[in-house]
Amino acid sequence: MIIITSGEYITPQLRAEFGKIPPSFLPLANKRLYEHQAAMMSTRIERKEKIILTVPHSYEISIFDIKKLNKLSIDVVKVRDDFSLRESLLYTLNMLLPIEENISILHGDTLYTELDLNPNEDKLEVAHSDSYYDWTYITQNDKCIFNSKNFSEFQSNENYIVSGYFNFTSAYALIRALIRSNNFVNTLQVYSQKNPFKLNLNSTWLDFGLTSTYFHSRKNFTTERAFNTLKIENGYVEKSSDKKGKLCAEIKWFERFPQDVKLFLPRFSSESTSAYKTEYLYLSGLNELFVFGALPAYIWKQIFSSIQHFLERLHQHKANEKVNFIYREKTLERLTEFAHDFNLDLDRSWHLNGEQFPSLNSIVKSLDLYMNDEFNCCFIHGDMHFANIMYDFRSEFIKTFDPRGMDFDGKITPAGHDLYDFAKLQHSVIGLYDFIIAGLYELDYSKPYELEFELDLPENISKIQNIFNEVFKMDRHKEVFAITIHLFLSMLPLHSDDERRQFALLANAFRLYKVFREGV
Repeated sequence: MIIITSGEYITPQLRAEFGKIPPSFLPLANKRLYEHQAAMMSTRIERKEKIILTVPHSYEISIFDIKKLNKLSIDVVKVRDDFSLRESLLYTLNMLLPIEENISILHGDTLYTELDLNPNEDKLEVAHSDSYYDWTYITQNDKCIFNSKNFSEFQSNENYIVSGYFNFTSAYALIRALIRSNNFVNTLQVYSQKNPFKLNLNSTWLDFGLTSTYFHSRKNFTTERAFNTLKIENGYVEKSSDKKGKLCAEIKWFERFPQDVKLFLPRFSSESTSAYKTEYLYLSGLNELFVFGALPAYIWKQIFSSIQHFLERLHQHKANEKVNFIYREKTLERLTEFAHDFNLDLDRSWHLNGEQFPSLNSIVKSLDLYMNDEFNCCFIHGDMHFANIMYDFRSEFIKTFDPRGMDFDGKITPAGHDLYDFAKLQHSVIGLYDFIIAGLYELDYSKPYELEFELDLPENISKIQNIFNEVFKMDRHKEVFAITIHLFLSMLPLHSDDERRQFALLANAFRLYKVFREGV
């Protein structure tokens, strides 16, 4: 049996970033931390070994998390909010009574990129640390605080700490040690008196329990597209790409960016046209906060206000040049490519959740009624969706990156249609693009031209959407909504690495078209 101990909420500092959630529910690379923990323990899950996740009793697990946990074969045990780690473990073990089993314990804020999961020896993972935190050090007065089989292999003057994975060959002895001790470290000491530990030095330990260690640990996980490469070192993110034209456009965008708005960007440097560097920000993307966080709605008002302030100042920089932002042409070109890949007829009607919808050609044509050929041409970001925006809770300013830097013809220019930035925002907030990217939906596309589609959304999403509409007055911008639908239709062939996601994005375009049609 494996127990992931996530029975206490994250620290107040982390709570200010993500809201009140247990550590295993922290976001990491478009997933929850528990999904990475399950992947790490996949060999034991495949053996049908029981996996238990403890959570605070007051924590309401969302529908999409329940589905994820069930799919991963992880059972949840709720423990009292005021329980210590020792008490929550004792409660869990007394409830499950795994007397004849080995017990492995993984702290909910812990991950390893390499871990020996052999359950047949008493073992605890040890890490070396030069940082000063309230760690549990394995030595005191040059002696190991546990009864150990191999402490002689360690240099007693080094800073070795207990990192967060433990294996016990006797559940009965562990329960007795929990009863006889007054905290978890004391439990390890009591247990090791008759069951000495093997200390395993593991240099791949990643700690997500503190604000600083969380952002340092997440450097090991990046979510770049297949044609991009990201490398994080020396405080910078270096980006290179197979798409040299796009990369050059991004570099030119940074170089020409207005000085009076640079506060909203990470530091930038480039010595060639084949790569560039931006400052590594110890912040989370809005996509992770939106999908996996639990921030109160009023915080989102602050975030949206900062985005609005940024775009107002950026769009004041007018551009007197001819650029192509004709949405209909790009969308039809991309739809033709998508239709060719799946042998689809663009003039045939569709059904979504039993309701009939016009053909894709008809939808594109109907959107023309709300598009304006004349537009405000100015300096734009061009890819202003949540994954490209971070929020600094200390300064209350956003930071944004990964711009577009070109028009629809591939012309390198920072100029474009100002409403394009708002549509990119709307495609995250109202379009719920990031939920689809995270796989939080149900979809059946087994029948031609028929889709069954449902998004798994937390309860607070509608409140955040209302605040978004209130701040940006989006309910008045029919053109922005029309552009948003164009975005979903035109991105279909760009997601050819995942066919299921392509049809989820298509279904979502129909969902948005229904909302749009009912509102005009």
